Amino acid sequence: MMPLVTDSLWGPMAIAIAGGLLAATVLTLLVLPTMYAAWFKVGSDAEIINNEC
Repeated sequence: MMPLVTDSLWGPMAIAIAGGLLAATVLTLLVLPTMYAAWFKVGSDAEIINNEC
């Protein structure tokens, strides 16, 4: 996609696709696991071990 950025016709589309891929990657790798852990109240391994004893 980077060679298309300098083209006047395909440049804006290449930037939009690259930005969308970056945003989707960040959401998938950072935001989604954080929301899952908060929603289901997932604790650390140390908390789980201490609660079982």
